[in-house]
Amino acid sequence: MAHDGPHEFTAEELDRIDAVVNGFLESSGTPGAIVGLWIDERGSLVKTYGVSNVETGVAPMERDTVRIASITKTFVATLLLQLVDEGLIGLDTPLSEFDFGFPQSETATLAQLLGMTSGIFSYTEDETFVADYVADPMMPGFTPEQALDIARKHDPYFAPGEGIHYSDTNTILAGMIAEQLTGKSLPELLQERIFTPQLLHSTSFPVNDPAMPDPFMSGYTPPVGDQPILDATESNPDVGWAAGAMISNLNDLSVWAELLATGAMLSPETQAARLQFVPMAEGSPVQYGLGIMELLGFVGHNGGIAGYSTIMLYDPDDGSTIVVAANLSDEHGGGADTIALGLIQALLPERIPGGATPLASHGASPVSS
Repeated sequence: MAHDGPHEFTAEELDRIDAVVNGFLESSGTPGAIVGLWIDERGSLVKTYGVSNVETGVAPMERDTVRIASITKTFVATLLLQLVDEGLIGLDTPLSEFDFGFPQSETATLAQLLGMTSGIFSYTEDETFVADYVADPMMPGFTPEQALDIARKHDPYFAPGEGIHYSDTNTILAGMIAEQLTGKSLPELLQERIFTPQLLHSTSFPVNDPAMPDPFMSGYTPPVGDQPILDATESNPDVGWAAGAMISNLNDLSVWAELLATGAMLSPETQAARLQFVPMAEGSPVQYGLGIMELLGFVGHNGGIAGYSTIMLYDPDDGSTIVVAANLSDEHGGGADTIALGLIQALLPERIPGGATPLASHGASPVSS
């Protein structure tokens, strides 16, 4: 891997790293964080901060698992792009080839689903859904079909290809398409094709199981009024499904970040199509490809779900890698993005024109940001 080099950060750089992470934990009330840094010809660091569990005071561990929310989309998109390479579907295949019941969006293509340009409404922006999820992240019995039912009640944001809007419904549809094309369940497909014991040892796609695999970092939602932070470690993964169900840890994310960015599982042509980025908003430092984002020369993805916030970034030019997981997040996401941007500013300020740049959200949602 690119981060196996012998370089060490200077004492002054280590102080800057600690200041970024500890400063954020203190200012935000986030209990803990796990950070992995591998910066080309500068140094490498894997370090935990704060506490994993506020009741026991135990510190996080490097191998702790966390919910990775929307980073799930990078896996699901890779699976669909593998099916493109195998000729089972094309990037220009329209939604009308499948019976999903979105009449105003039937011309949306697979590429537009994966690239967030389909215009299809995100079920996680439905006000009733948001209220239900905030009240009970377990949401017992929730299914991907229910997610589509919610989305169908709303008009699309725009005609397919006429804009960009981050939508969890897009990836739900992509996951269902993969199942229809192969006759296998999405968790089966990911396990067989992508996770594999040789590559990712602590990555999983849970189904109807709110528990976290040991060892894990406990997750929390922020205090409301005079109430303390609430334990949100357990939640129903079926609510996010293809858009945000997965669990992983720092080491697996550092491995996956490189595989994703370099196109190791795809043909060169399909990877090139994947990396055609579109700005998420005017003036935003974030651009989006096919189930992958670009930020300040790094590619990867972030994720936010009740209890957890994560981000993984990889520089295809020099192999520099940043992975952050934090354990405080509400329905709008958490602080891993802020920590990562602070680390880039502290170690690679030349990448941020004009100084500090706010990290624009992709439309953070209760399920995944």
